[in-house]
Amino acid sequence: MPAALHAQYNELWLSGDEYPIVVLVMPLVLSGYSRATDLAVAEVFAPLAECVLFRLAVGKDESTHPAKNRRALARDFTAIIGANLASFLAGEIAYAAWW
Repeated sequence: MPAALHAQYNELWLSGDEYPIVVLVMPLVLSGYSRATDLAVAEVFAPLAECVLFRLAVGKDESTHPAKNRRALARDFTAIIGANLASFLAGEIAYAAWW
C-alpha cells in the first residue's frame, strides 16, 4: 500500500474509533451540561483517544534511534491534535454561519 494511502487509512481508522463515542455516547452522558462543557470534553477526548490508539498501533520500537522515534511520535501527535483543532474550528464556523 502506498504511504499516502496508508496514512489516510490510519486517519480514518483513528477517527472511526472515537467518533461514535463523541457523537453518540457523550451527548447522552453530558445531556445535563452546557454545550460549552460538551464541546470541551469532546475536544479533549477525541485527540487524546486518537493519540493513544496511534501509539498502540505503531508500537514502542525505539531500539534503533530512540530520539528520532520520539521526535516522529511528537510530530505525529501534533498532526493529530492539529487536525482535530482544524475540524473543531470548521465545525464552529459552520455552526455559527448556518445553524
